[in-house]
Amino acid sequence: MTVLLKNAVLLDSVRNNETADVLVTDSTITAIGRDLGPADREFDLSGCTLLPTFIDAHVHVAVDDNAFREDAIRAWAYNGVSTVRELGMLSQLSQADYAKWIETVNSQPETATVVAVGNYIDVAGGYGAGPNPNHPVGTLITTAEEAAEEVSLHHKLGYPGIKIGIHDGRMDLTPHLSPEMAKAICDRAREDGMWVAAHIGICRGAQFMQDAGVPDLAHTPSDPMPDEMIRFMAENGVVMDTTVGDPDKAMEPPPGMLMPGGPGGPGGPGGDAPMGPPPGMVMPSPEEKRKQWKTMVENLGRYHRAGGRVVIGTDLIHSRDFMKDAVIPVPELRALTGAGFTLQETIAAGTITAAEVVRASTKAGRRRNNFFMVV
Repeated sequence: MTVLLKNAVLLDSVRNNETADVLVTDSTITAIGRDLGPADREFDLSGCTLLPTFIDAHVHVAVDDNAFREDAIRAWAYNGVSTVRELGMLSQLSQADYAKWIETVNSQPETATVVAVGNYIDVAGGYGAGPNPNHPVGTLITTAEEAAEEVSLHHKLGYPGIKIGIHDGRMDLTPHLSPEMAKAICDRAREDGMWVAAHIGICRGAQFMQDAGVPDLAHTPSDPMPDEMIRFMAENGVVMDTTVGDPDKAMEPPPGMLMPGGPGGPGGPGGDAPMGPPPGMVMPSPEEKRKQWKTMVENLGRYHRAGGRVVIGTDLIHSRDFMKDAVIPVPELRALTGAGFTLQETIAAGTITAAEVVRASTKAGRRRNNFFMVV
C-alpha cells in the first residue's frame, strides 16, 4: 500500500522548513519531493510539520526485579522516540531472560526498539554493582581475564555493547575497575564487534576511561574539560552522551534506590546517578547543580567545535507517568542549540548520529526509524 503525504513542512537533519511531499510504501518512506506520482491514499498536511522520530541513546529499562518496563517503551514509541539504548540493567532479573524479552518487544510495531547492554561489569562495591551490597545488580569480576570472559558472554547473549562505570569523584575511597580490567573489557569488546559505554561524572573519570580505550562516555563531564582531552577524544572518535537534563527540574528516583536527583535526570550534574553517590559525598546544592549544568553545556559546545561526536541521551530511569516523561528529549535539544549546534546538527545528534552509535538495526530502521511524526 502507498500513502502520499502532501504539502508538509519537513524539519530534519538536512531540511529546514522545506515544503515537500512524502511517499510511504508499506510503512517505509520511499521518496521525498514533488510530483511523486499516484498513491493508494493521499493526505494533505498543509500547515503541519513533519519531524523524524528520535533516538534516546541513554535510558534504563530493566530497573525492577519483577518485570521489564514495557509501558515505558510503548510510551516512547507513541511520543516519537523510535529507539532507546538501555545502558545497564539495574535489577537482578536474568540477562538471558532480558535478551529474550528484548527480542520479543522489538518484533512489535507499537513499541520502541530497545538496544541494550545487559548487566554492568564491575568489581564488588563498584559503581556498576549498585548502591546496596546485599542487592548487587552488576556482574562482579575479580580479574582482567574474568572481565574479558564476561564480555564474550554478553556477546553470546546477543547484546551489542557493554556498560562499565566509575565513582570518579572519590576514586580513592571506592572500589573500581583496575586499568587492566577496563582495558581487557575494551579489547575483548572490539574483538567481538561490540561497543563500550562508560558512566563518568567528571574529567577524572573521563581520563581513566580514555586511557582504557572506551569509545563512548555515557555522560558529559560536569567540570571543565581540558583542551587536550577534548582534542584527543575528538580525534579518536569518542562519543559523548548529553544527559544534561533540565536544570530546573529534579527527577524522582525509583522507590528504595539511592541516587541524587540531578537537574532533569538521574544522570545530570553530580555524575553519580543512577546508583547514588559514594559514601560521604556531599551532593551539590541547586545553585551548584545549575553551575554544573552550565559547564556541561559549555563542554558540549567545545567538544562539538573540535569535531567530536555527540548523541542525545536522557538517562530516564523512573517515572510515575511515562506517557508524560518518555518523550522527545526537548531539554537536551535546547542544551545543544544553546551550546552552538545548528538546528540541523541538533536533530542529527538525536537521529542519524545516534543511529550510527547505538547501531540500530536495518530492520528497526525500516520499521520505525524512518517515520516522521506530525506536530
